[in-house]
Amino acid sequence: MATKMWGDSCERCSLTLQDDTSCSAPTSPPALASIKSWALGKGAGSSRTAIPIKMPRCAEVQRLRGMHPNCAALTPLEAVYFGYIPSLIYSVKTGDLDLKERFREIIPAAESELPILAKSFLSESFLSEFFTGERGPDHDPVRAFDALTESPKRGQIRWILAYVGQMCCHLGWKQVGAWIEELPSWSGKVESGQDWETVLLVALCLRCYEAKYSEPHELLGLAKGALRPAAVYVEKVPQENSTNQEVILAWWKGQPIDTYPYIAVLSPTFSKTEIVDAMWVYQKDATASCLVRGMQAKLGSAYPKQDMPLGMLGLLFRGQAPDTTRNLERQRWKYLTASEIQSFLGKSLTAACPAHWPNVKP
Repeated sequence: MATKMWGDSCERCSLTLQDDTSCSAPTSPPALASIKSWALGKGAGSSRTAIPIKMPRCAEVQRLRGMHPNCAALTPLEAVYFGYIPSLIYSVKTGDLDLKERFREIIPAAESELPILAKSFLSESFLSEFFTGERGPDHDPVRAFDALTESPKRGQIRWILAYVGQMCCHLGWKQVGAWIEELPSWSGKVESGQDWETVLLVALCLRCYEAKYSEPHELLGLAKGALRPAAVYVEKVPQENSTNQEVILAWWKGQPIDTYPYIAVLSPTFSKTEIVDAMWVYQKDATASCLVRGMQAKLGSAYPKQDMPLGMLGLLFRGQAPDTTRNLERQRWKYLTASEIQSFLGKSLTAACPAHWPNVKP
């Protein structure tokens, strides 16, 4: 097939292509044996020889919905979740591809339970590529998972979000993996904001894990030269202890902590928690004071309704944040700009920001 340019219509799937590449969609629904290579590109049968490639993409949700009756309810965030890849969306929605099964095929049997040192190396290389979007050396352990990624340009790499949950579980970050896998269901609750909150919660957790291996992102608030956390705790706070940030912090301080320095992500399970949607705490040792920050997610451009308590700083993540902003409305809040939010999300999550979701005509 001749190469199609951006904006051309593909004869096979009738979708407008977003990349200067030909579409790999089949002329008829493929058999399960062939759909894996069709949906995932080269390397689908061998994790060791996978080559990340630039996949055909389409950001026109209405046209993606028209691929098959099972795709009719596709949401904008779901399109992001599947990397805007028509073939992947089609194969998952029609039941021809099971993402968990696909991930299990990638992992050699001997690596299903990673030794601590191997897990550390894999975690570091995965997080680096996930956030920077820059492909590491061929000998990096994360190369075994290249079939679950795509490469927009030479030397670049993007993780397909639909597989990130499985990767997190493989690395032992099971709660983070569970939140990622909830995204498609939350995205169906239009205007609830829960989808954007979950995206930010995932970004926060992964930034905290990243801080174990490299310089922490500045929005985490760790002082320059602070000791790297030896442990990362990710906790769902019981509903009765989730009414506000002071109660959440008091609950956390009552938990047994055996490793320092640590950073803890605290996610309230009460839907009416005051002010914050999540908090994080850093503590150098048992006698040191805690650094406490909170975040609030807004789909649009609204402001917090209350000041943050003394000794805490709140970060406002607006889905439609401006390029420049000033803190005028509330005390002890930092209103993040669009570029600051994009920096925090990193290359593989930026598309999940509401400002980048594709428009859907009624």
